[in-house]
Amino acid sequence: MFTLDGPKIGTPHAWLKYTGYLVKERDKLKNRIDKVGWQNAGQEVLKRYQYMDEFATKISDVLALFADVVQPRTFDEFMKYGFEEPLAGARAN
Repeated sequence: MFTLDGPKIGTPHAWLKYTGYLVKERDKLKNRIDKVGWQNAGQEVLKRYQYMDEFATKISDVLALFADVVQPRTFDEFMKYGFEEPLAGARAN
């Protein structure tokens, strides 16, 4: 797995930052649903709300898992390590 420069997810503080964002977005959607009524929101909106609600409770764990995967973090590292000699026994097509 390779990543490009991007989101910083290496610390619990960063994980909670993203968790906070998702909780805020979930709560905004809940407030909109409350205004129109849950019975009027439609299945797709309610399904999206349920996904957001579940994901918000797990995002810190997901980010922690990704942060623990050893991988190049920059494009330069990708170029350096991503194109080394093929593994022994690998065939070129």
